[in-house]
Amino acid sequence: MSTFDLAAIIRQFESSDEWERSGRRQNGFDWSLLRCDAINRAFRDDGRRRLYDQTEVSRLGILVGLIPIGQLPPGTSDEPRLVGLESPVDASLIVELIKPQLDVEDEPCVSIVIPAYRPEFLREAVQSALAQTYENVEVIISDDGDEGVAPRILDALSGHPRFDRVSYHHNARRLGGAINYVAAFERARGPYVKFLNDDDLLAPRCVERMAACLRARPDLALVTSHRSIIDHAGNLLPDAAFNRRPVGVSSVVTGPSAIARILRTSTNYIGEPSTTMFRRADLASIRPNFWSVGGVNLHGNGDVSLWINLLARGHLAYLAESLSSFRVHPNQEQRSGDVVSMALIAWQRAAHTCAELGLYDPRTPAAWDAAALLPAPWWAERPRHALAASARSLAAGDRAGALDALRVAALDASDDPELGAEFAAARARAGDAAGALEAAVGVAGRAPWCQPAHMVIAAALWSLGDRANAQRFIDETQNVCPLLRADAGVVSGPDGGKLLEPNARFVISGTASNLECTIEVSTGARPGFTNLPVTIEASLGGVEAARATISSTGDRVTLVIPLPAKDASRVLALRWRGALGGLLPDSVTPQWMRLESIRLTHPSKAPAF
Repeated sequence: MSTFDLAAIIRQFESSDEWERSGRRQNGFDWSLLRCDAINRAFRDDGRRRLYDQTEVSRLGILVGLIPIGQLPPGTSDEPRLVGLESPVDASLIVELIKPQLDVEDEPCVSIVIPAYRPEFLREAVQSALAQTYENVEVIISDDGDEGVAPRILDALSGHPRFDRVSYHHNARRLGGAINYVAAFERARGPYVKFLNDDDLLAPRCVERMAACLRARPDLALVTSHRSIIDHAGNLLPDAAFNRRPVGVSSVVTGPSAIARILRTSTNYIGEPSTTMFRRADLASIRPNFWSVGGVNLHGNGDVSLWINLLARGHLAYLAESLSSFRVHPNQEQRSGDVVSMALIAWQRAAHTCAELGLYDPRTPAAWDAAALLPAPWWAERPRHALAASARSLAAGDRAGALDALRVAALDASDDPELGAEFAAARARAGDAAGALEAAVGVAGRAPWCQPAHMVIAAALWSLGDRANAQRFIDETQNVCPLLRADAGVVSGPDGGKLLEPNARFVISGTASNLECTIEVSTGARPGFTNLPVTIEASLGGVEAARATISSTGDRVTLVIPLPAKDASRVLALRWRGALGGLLPDSVTPQWMRLESIRLTHPSKAPAF
């Protein structure tokens, strides 16, 4: 990194000799005889918002997962490609940082870390940790509760064949929730860490699935999943707004996009610590500890500080399968009024801090930048090879061979909903619409949340002529996990209707294929000033997709936008302008645009399998 050195500029300001020796007067500042003018320009020229010294550059580098090598003289570097890249004017601070290489073991140890306090559910939490299908685990319990209670609970598990993996520690004095997390984390030995709250549960394949993602994808810094909600007795409760899946298929979300979605919506869609896994090294270097972001402690919203620290270093994998259970019961601290009040303040501090650090720009709407995690890293070799062989046969025009390749490994896909949906989709591509429908219905019956299965069912029904039920499945998918969701620019009018601001955005999930987006809008105005005609433009992924004009108040217009198959999410942008060439302030401009409807539909012809 090459930039102005704040420390050097301050020295130059304080000493005329330093100013003369700096050479700045000969490099674009020769017109400036006043050091006061020079220091002000140093802060604001070329769009700069901040100046840095070596300590601050190193701190920010560590924040995003880089290792500072040190400050270098101009024109030097151990890396030949970097020699002489700095310009003479901004060469006063040159700091090199490197990205560490990750060593991937065959089966790295996963530390399941339990910061314990309440004993009521501890036994069940530890049992779920010991029941993991992943072999190389350690279970660390850092007990902040009353002395002697937890050991009696653990004695009942001493006969478990994996009990030797359990390490128990009782704190000599009560640390409090946040510091107990830190104490538990510091005892972890494994390169991967999995927090588990003492009242939550892990699904048996949780560690296996998440560790596979971290091993296969060095660009990932955080893995999370959907989590179920259970009550005090362990009964499954309906999903709520806070745990609704943000995507309908396991996906990778870019770090900046994931941070922006958290802060823009003030929603912790990633989940509680029990839902996640990450590399121990990525949190070990955070100072003063991982409950702070850039040194700012987010009291009342500590989970979010964890996720921001990790997402500053890499991407997020969101697994659509339910891999943990979040227990709701009366004794939870987050239900207290004080915690809720602190959380509201913490959201504001988080947004401000991330903006200052350059991790978040509140002025720019952030697209939900997600791509399907295909193939999933934990899928076995045989089904992977079967899918690849089927695709090769289909490319060669051999539909029968494509189906034969799938039959060999079909049973291997039966216990993984997303893999089962991929097999069903492959059958559809090979021309077996009836077989695809049967397979996808089986998947959707076992896993109603599996959006890809719904899409295969809809396409197969359409191909078989049942268009009404095909559209019903598209609509059902919108209710379960929307393919199409508003991102910005949609507001509620006085009558509760949805109004479009001049620039509105929608995010379309990458799992949408062979569909059309149909948008119906109408315009209205206050009497005496119409600002007509109004032009509406729709663009998909930055490319204009449709345009229409409304000439009279109350008229409706429909825009139809084809959605070709794509793995990554896309942004659908709607822009409208009246005859004045733009909108005046609301107190003057009477124009409004109503969103009558927006939905995904099948095109007029059947999709080509």
